[in-house]
Amino acid sequence: MVKGAKKTSDFLLKLYFGNIWISRAVALLALFNLAMVVFDLSYVPYRDFWLLGKSRILAVRLGWFKSEGINLKILPSSLTNRITKYYDPIKGIEPHKQTQGYLKLASQVESNINNPLLEQILAKLREESQEMIESNPFQIAKKSGSLERIKNLMRSYIPNPKNSATQSFKTFWSSSYLQNDTSNKLAFFNNKIRPLIYSNYYRHIDESGNYADYFYLLDFPFVLFFFVDYLGRTLYLTKIHPRLKWRDALLWRWYDVFLFISWWRILRVIPVIMRLKQTGLIETRTVEGQVNKGIVSIVAKEMTEAVVVRILNDLEASIDRGDFLIPKNRYLYSENKDEIRAIFGILLQFVIEKVLPDIRPDLQKIIEYSIEKSTLNYLPYFAQLQKEIIGKTIDSMFNISHQMLEQVLQDDPTFDRYLEQFKNNLLVSISSLKSYEKLPQLKHLSKEIIEDVKQNYINRLQQEMGKENDIVSKVKSKDSKYG
Repeated sequence: MVKGAKKTSDFLLKLYFGNIWISRAVALLALFNLAMVVFDLSYVPYRDFWLLGKSRILAVRLGWFKSEGINLKILPSSLTNRITKYYDPIKGIEPHKQTQGYLKLASQVESNINNPLLEQILAKLREESQEMIESNPFQIAKKSGSLERIKNLMRSYIPNPKNSATQSFKTFWSSSYLQNDTSNKLAFFNNKIRPLIYSNYYRHIDESGNYADYFYLLDFPFVLFFFVDYLGRTLYLTKIHPRLKWRDALLWRWYDVFLFISWWRILRVIPVIMRLKQTGLIETRTVEGQVNKGIVSIVAKEMTEAVVVRILNDLEASIDRGDFLIPKNRYLYSENKDEIRAIFGILLQFVIEKVLPDIRPDLQKIIEYSIEKSTLNYLPYFAQLQKEIIGKTIDSMFNISHQMLEQVLQDDPTFDRYLEQFKNNLLVSISSLKSYEKLPQLKHLSKEIIEDVKQNYINRLQQEMGKENDIVSKVKSKDSKYG
């Protein structure tokens, strides 16, 4: 009986979690829940849009230049009325009694324009207009900006010496003002002022002192489903990977935890994208490659900058200590003298076989010209003879130098001893520079050069990194990337 139940449970786990179509359906359900979360988070900040179905664009108030912008009707009133009717209670929102009463009273003006009761209605409107400005019923909904816009619109429509919005309202709600061109004046109120007042609301506060919010009631079924799904997937992982511990199986899909926690709901975008990617509903491989290349490039440049700057800093410290003339720098010094000699031999052979033959004609011309220029004044009548002597002398110098360099490459213990002695004496002689009177000036100039090199290198590297960051930002803006 127990074995049969176990087989049944294993079959159901495999049927549910091993079926790609069920996994895709769950991924789409997670996407729908994420859309609910985004809508909930944006509802209160953008309630005016969900209430009126309009969006105002190109509104500018810059110094003397003012533009009210353009109101675009995007959603039909039938849809916005349903949205606010059913979702306002979820956010603890209800119509504000004061502002709604004001609008109801204003609606009676047009129907009673020729009625003796009109004066009483206008007097009440003047009184409530002043109270609305002084008490600011928009504050609790954090819509004081709407009240300021109402005041600015009234000041612009009915200017007065005191630039008072209260005085503008008093003038507007007077029979002497409304008796001429009544329809256009009331149209201004209905088109410009009424929507701003209508968008005001009252929001309840719960016992914890926060605004009332009942979204958790809508979200709870999804939270419960994804919690059970997470436990089921963990159990399924332990079934298909017998050596996998329960704790490791829980951490295997750590990102699914965001689907059933009630705070930081926007982080559900991580498991949603992961599920959509895993089930093949979206493709992010190209974006992943581009972003990874950008990140690797940035890290590589950061490490290169750190290493180069470190070497330059050590070189500066070596200059300060005065031991920069002796090859003890840990980046340049090597105790393997055979390798150093081999490298020196290869470079010297390159100079003998390639460099000297290439530069010999040009170098010979320079030396000939310099000697001729300096001795011409002393031997003006022997110019041709002088030229031949100089040419032969330079040829002899090059030949001797070439032979000497070739001998250096040959194994000769005596020459090696002389060369080692020459090197030691040269280092001792160079070390005496520490007591040279112009050493501080030399140190200062050397450090200035290193600082310039360091600064130029860092600036160039930062410019290249800035270009890489721009590329990565453009790639990221096209498609979000997780995991």
